[in-house]
Amino acid sequence: MANIDTPPSAFNGAPCILVIEDDLLVALLIEEMIRNIGYRVSAIVRTTAEARLAFAKRNFDAVLLDLNLDGEYHPETADFLLETGIP
Repeated sequence: MANIDTPPSAFNGAPCILVIEDDLLVALLIEEMIRNIGYRVSAIVRTTAEARLAFAKRNFDAVLLDLNLDGEYHPETADFLLETGIP
């Protein structure tokens, strides 16, 4: 069984990225770019509520974050990532 503190990349080699982006077209383009450079995408989430659920799963190595979701600025999400040491 995998250790919960072991990053996902330790199991498959390629880093795994969580994408937080509310514009679906932009999110899909980002996903394609991530895959093209050899990384994996753990999920694409479009709201801060979905992001909180994804953070709880911790099935990613790093996060690509759009601070402006649905026209609202969410610096607390970046603060959380910084405080928890998530790149």
